[in-house]
Amino acid sequence: MKLSIFLSSHLKLPPHESIAKAAELGFDAVQLPVGAGPWEATSLTKDQRKRLLDEVKRHNLRVSGVAAGGRNFPYHHPDARSDLLQRVRQVAQLAADLDTHVWQSHIGQIPESPRDTERLEMLRTVGAAADIAYDHGVYLAVETGPEPPLVLLDFIDQVGSPGLKVNYDPANFILWPALMAAKENTGYDTLQAIEEFMPTEGVKILGPHIVHVHAKDARVAPEGTATETPLGEGWVRWQRLFELLRAQGFVGDVAIEREKADNPIEDVKKGARFLRSFPPLSPTNRNTDATEAS
Repeated sequence: MKLSIFLSSHLKLPPHESIAKAAELGFDAVQLPVGAGPWEATSLTKDQRKRLLDEVKRHNLRVSGVAAGGRNFPYHHPDARSDLLQRVRQVAQLAADLDTHVWQSHIGQIPESPRDTERLEMLRTVGAAADIAYDHGVYLAVETGPEPPLVLLDFIDQVGSPGLKVNYDPANFILWPALMAAKENTGYDTLQAIEEFMPTEGVKILGPHIVHVHAKDARVAPEGTATETPLGEGWVRWQRLFELLRAQGFVGDVAIEREKADNPIEDVKKGARFLRSFPPLSPTNRNTDATEAS
C-alpha cells in the first residue's frame, strides 16, 4: 500500500517541518494544501515550486496530490466563474509542477434535482475546471461526503469530462449525514444514513473514478453527534474497504488525514501502523494517472 499523509494545519507543525516529519514516520508521499497558506498556488513562483519539489524529493517522498477547494472555490456562483477558472489553471499548473496527477477539491453539496439552477451551474463550471485540469495532465478529484455515492456518480456522468475523478473519504460518508441532520433538525437515523451514504460499499459505485483515498475514521453517538476518531476506532470497515478497492484495481495513494486530535502526530503514527497491517493493494491493468492528457 502506498501511504501518504495530508500535511494540513491540523498536524500542528510548521509546513516544512511537516515534510521532514512525514519522512521520519516512513510515509511514501505527502498531500499538500495549496488553496491557502505558504504553498498557495497563486503565490508560489516557478523557482519556489522547484525548491518545494526538491525538498520533498530530498526526503525520499513524492507528492501524492494537492488540495484546494471549499469557500475559495465557489463552483455554484455564475458571477465567480471567470475568477474561479483562473485559479483552477493556477492549481492545475502547480500540481503538474509538483509531479502529481491528483488535485483534490471540495466542490460544495450537489443538488439532487437535475433541474436545480445551482446544479446546472455546478455542472457547467466543474466540467470546465475538470477539462482545464486534464489539459495539464491532472485529475480534479472531488472530495466525497455531502451527497451519497449515487448522486455523485450521476453528477460525474453528467459532466462527462475525463478529468473529473474522486478522492474517496469514507469517514465523510459517516460525518455528513449526521451533520446535515443536526443542521436541519430532522433527526439522525443510523441505518438509513449508512444505507444511503454507504461509507464502505460506495467504492463499488465510485470505484472506476477513484484516484486518491483519504484514510479517516468517524462514528456517530446515539444522540446523533458525529465525531472523527483515530483510524480503526470508528465505523469504517477497513478490511472490506481495501478488498473493494483491490477489486476495482485501485493502486493509488492512501493518505492519512487527521483533522481533530489533541496529539495528531501520535494518532498518525498509530494510524500508519494500522494501515500497514492490511495486505498491499495489488497492481492491475487499470491506469490511475492522467499522463495521457499531457
